[in-house]
Amino acid sequence: MRHWALSGFVVATIMAFPGVSVFAIPYTITDIGTLGGISSSARGINNSGRVVGSAQTSGGTYHAISWQSGVMHDLGTLPGTTSSYGLAISSAGSVVGYSVTAAGEKRGFLHGGASMTYLGTLGGTSSEAYSINDVSQVVGYSVASTGYNHAFVWQQGLMQDLGIFPGGRTSYALAINDSSQVVGYADVLVGSTVYPHAVLWENSTMRDLGTLGGPSSQAWFSAARGINNLGQVVGEAHAANLETHPFLWENDVMRDLGTLGGQFGRANGMNTLGQIVGKSTTPGEYGRAFIWQNGVMEDLNDLIPAGSGWTLAEAYAINDGGQIAVYGYSGAVARGFLLTPIPEPSSILSLGAGLLGLCGILRRRK
Repeated sequence: MRHWALSGFVVATIMAFPGVSVFAIPYTITDIGTLGGISSSARGINNSGRVVGSAQTSGGTYHAISWQSGVMHDLGTLPGTTSSYGLAISSAGSVVGYSVTAAGEKRGFLHGGASMTYLGTLGGTSSEAYSINDVSQVVGYSVASTGYNHAFVWQQGLMQDLGIFPGGRTSYALAINDSSQVVGYADVLVGSTVYPHAVLWENSTMRDLGTLGGPSSQAWFSAARGINNLGQVVGEAHAANLETHPFLWENDVMRDLGTLGGQFGRANGMNTLGQIVGKSTTPGEYGRAFIWQNGVMEDLNDLIPAGSGWTLAEAYAINDGGQIAVYGYSGAVARGFLLTPIPEPSSILSLGAGLLGLCGILRRRK
């Protein structure tokens, strides 16, 4: 019997992550910290590894933040507001989110690097900015003059109402890609009843993406939360049994991604490599962050070093380098985290090439 000698790196990696397949990619976990308080969150990440979210200050309020390589930047708040929350970031580093007044009104903002810009509303009192693409288009939702939330796209100082379906009252835009495709959810009239369904806005047309329940009248809910530059859409939807499962929509088909054994799951983000992240419950209905790739869903808690002391509850975004923005907790302490794959994708290719070369050398020697 011939024994294969593994490099010290591979041995150390396997020992640090017991129970993980040799072919699984484990992650380092980095706490992004706070602004003097005890809590933070990580909601978005760009391909440069810059994370955005919010962090508690020493005074107990929350401010939108951006974080990279151990350095956190306080993005402040809009004038007349007391707190702010960052939700997404472009490749250039522009951040969107919302600021909150003492009365609880929300005001969508764009932070372009120097200061926050208030995006306005569609005639009502509140707005929230949820996503930005690399041509500086911002999407979210705002209270309209009707008193109901409508999805919007904002660019160059102008906010456009994306509208509603006939018979509906509300719509919400949650993500936009670089081709200006927008996804979210909106009221859809099914028979005589209005239900929230995942929708795609493309070329000035709003499209109902349906649910995972097929023709079942009981499967009434779905929401699209992310879209990548290939036009693939992810979110959550009712299945026929009324469980809520994460989905992937592509080529006009909505695919059920399953769960980690529980009855609930949602997908929040997807990169161009086909990796999807989100939240799913386990058989005990405990919320856990997941990554779905190559047809398999894995609990991210199984892919970080044992004994970290943290429970990863939800993954919000993943970049094309495989880095993930995650929310987790330990007792009453909540934090935003950056997960970075070990080795990084480029290193995996190098390692694979090295192993192939080693195989060739051993064959020649034999």
